[in-house]
Amino acid sequence: MKTQSIPRWRSSIRCLSVEVLLTGALSLATVTAGLGQPLLQFSASTYSVPESQGAATLGVQRLGDLSAAVSVNYATTDGTATNGVKYTATNGTVAFATGITNQWIVVPILNDGFVEGSKRFTVSLSNPAGRAVLGTRTNATVSITDNDRGVSFRFTSYSVVEGAGAVLIDIVRGDDGNLPVTVDLTTSDLTALSGQDYTGATTNLMFAPNERLMTVAIPILNNGLRESNRSFRVTLSNAVGASLGQSKTTTITIVDDDQGFQFESAKYTVGEDAGAALVRVLRGTDDTSGTITVECATADGTATNGLDYIGVTNTLTLGPGDKVKVVPIPIVNDGVADGSKAFLVRLSNPTGGAVLGPRATTTVSIQDNDPGLGFELSRYSIWQGAGEIKLTVLRGDDGALGPVAVAYATADGTAHAGQDYQATSGTLQFEANETVQSLTIALLPAALRTGDFQVRLSNPTGGPLWGPPPPP
Repeated sequence: MKTQSIPRWRSSIRCLSVEVLLTGALSLATVTAGLGQPLLQFSASTYSVPESQGAATLGVQRLGDLSAAVSVNYATTDGTATNGVKYTATNGTVAFATGITNQWIVVPILNDGFVEGSKRFTVSLSNPAGRAVLGTRTNATVSITDNDRGVSFRFTSYSVVEGAGAVLIDIVRGDDGNLPVTVDLTTSDLTALSGQDYTGATTNLMFAPNERLMTVAIPILNNGLRESNRSFRVTLSNAVGASLGQSKTTTITIVDDDQGFQFESAKYTVGEDAGAALVRVLRGTDDTSGTITVECATADGTATNGLDYIGVTNTLTLGPGDKVKVVPIPIVNDGVADGSKAFLVRLSNPTGGAVLGPRATTTVSIQDNDPGLGFELSRYSIWQGAGEIKLTVLRGDDGALGPVAVAYATADGTAHAGQDYQATSGTLQFEANETVQSLTIALLPAALRTGDFQVRLSNPTGGPLWGPPPPP
């Protein structure tokens, strides 16, 4: 029987990575048989699975001929992930029945509760059967992402008042394991002394399965002595069933509350028209049964006594049960735009066994409320053909508004007098209680370009100083 030949032409037929080049006269039956062989490989080269997911599922695909049953072996191999610790090793055979293109391999993942970062293992395909061959993806890497933060303190520092009785410290179990976990907790002195400032502790904490938070109370001793703040350290160690997290230590600061003087705040702010700044002096609350005194005095900063405020020098007396003393300091409303000013108030020379606290000095800032004298805007823009521009000048303060005069004059920028605008100068006169004036500057029509020039105010007489520059 004569075999029919294919005319002489050139083409290519591609099946996955197998390429058959037809050149000249070949039998069609021969080409079809060569391209139909089943090919087995992983669906992807890499997989990622959270530690808590329980299993990693890997896809295996069959390409090519689907008319017969085929199979392939698989097996896991340790990488940085260890069998029995991070996953359970497995092996077996993946079988594809006729017409099936995808199958799955399931590898158990172990949730261990230890902080150790991502770990990896490999799954390999081998020994294809049933006329099948292996494709290019014969190995797949599985990354197990760690979800554990370890056992640690909730906060890296705590602050407790000496009279509170105890400080409550939170320890957090930052893993999702369901097994018991134990960890040691110990205290150690820094500037605070065990037995004098607090009661030291050494204990073993046990987290039950699924218990996430534990609170430990450490007694604080109220010694009745005026001292600076003191601190001690609490440390976690020897975790069993989990790892330690980043916050393995925390620092406890004991804030002294014994008899002493300090300001309520390190800074006060008052408006110029408030009349007075009310500064509060606090007495320590641990023992208020006696009478004690402390001196309080002001001192100039950028604010001047007699001009911006009325200075005081007082002796404050607090009797039995008194905890707060309010010191009024008169503020002078000067009607002059001179910006914010500040002065100091200091405590000194406590008596009756009292001492000064950490805030023995405070700052009082006086906020100026006078707008002063200046242009309404700091920048104006106008079309050259407008012929002129009108500028508004404002003046104001919160005192009586008497007559005031101010000089004005133009000055070149990129625009030039006589070419782009008409130079002008003069004096603006504000009558009593008049707050708005304007001046007009002629623009020359011959100029056909963009430019700028300045108008300056100077030499105010009979009125306030300059106000702060207006916003652009």
